Amino acid sequence: MKKLFTLVCGLAMALCANAAEQISTAFGSWGDGCTVEGNTLTFTEAWKGAGVGFVTGDGETEPKKCTDFSDYDYLWVTFSESTCDFKLCTQYTTGYNNDVTVEAIAGTLVLGVKLNEEYSDQFAQYYLQAKNTGKLVVTGAYVGTEEEYKAVLAGNKPQKSDLNLGDLGSGWGNSTYDAASKTVTIVDDWSGKGWYFGTADYSNFDKVVVSFAAPTATNGKLVVEYNGGAAASEAEFAEGATSVELRLDAAAKSSVKQVYLQGPAGAQFVLASAYVCVKDYVATGISQAVAVPAAKSSKVFNLAGQQVGKSYKGVVIKNGKKYVQ
Repeated sequence: MKKLFTLVCGLAMALCANAAEQISTAFGSWGDGCTVEGNTLTFTEAWKGAGVGFVTGDGETEPKKCTDFSDYDYLWVTFSESTCDFKLCTQYTTGYNNDVTVEAIAGTLVLGVKLNEEYSDQFAQYYLQAKNTGKLVVTGAYVGTEEEYKAVLAGNKPQKSDLNLGDLGSGWGNSTYDAASKTVTIVDDWSGKGWYFGTADYSNFDKVVVSFAAPTATNGKLVVEYNGGAAASEAEFAEGATSVELRLDAAAKSSVKQVYLQGPAGAQFVLASAYVCVKDYVATGISQAVAVPAAKSSKVFNLAGQQVGKSYKGVVIKNGKKYVQ
């Protein structure tokens, strides 16, 4: 009876406990606009990307074959630095069909996507694609359970998200932005120029900070607009300001529509940096360390300590835990 109980417990563990597995980060660039140096992806153009393939076989001397990730729920990638908005996409079958995609903002340290349940045994590749210029420094990629992904996500909340200074696409009243000098020029009196998101989820953050490369020659205003009817948030700054901070509306910050600067006609604001951050964020210039799970071994041993293959039947040990296979 005791042996039967042990066997049943071991079978239950095997069915419900799939340890996270570290997977390849051997990125290949799509070409111009994205360079790959190790695990650092630098994007000089928007909507460029780099991917990691999991298809074996050349289709001529041996058939092409995808990778089986059906034992897992999520694929996630961890970062020590992300200075652009981007997306993670998974693709399936050798024809790269049945995509599943998720988007993220700059500053994200962990980004995961739920695997396509119907095609997870035919996994072909994942890729990262930038929505604007910037850099992604990858520290690892993993497949695992939903619980494992949520645990890593909870332990690696971002402290800061940069607003891209390569382009300020929102504005009115003929106000302009010169990306080379990072200068906002207000043409019509109290018109504006800034960043349009449509919908940006800044629920992890508390405030917007804009720093100027030189003290402002005039007064001005920083404004955040939200979707859903919430009133805009505003913060005025005086002549000679070196920065301006604005507290986000706690009830509306999960749906930020746009952020912009306003000022009197002729005002010029030279930007040094712009970002959203947590309330106690202190700029250090040091990349954040990401807590990632330890790499798992794929080796399996019997109770005698001998390495065995997939064809072995009985109680086995993998990563220090007992399973029945």
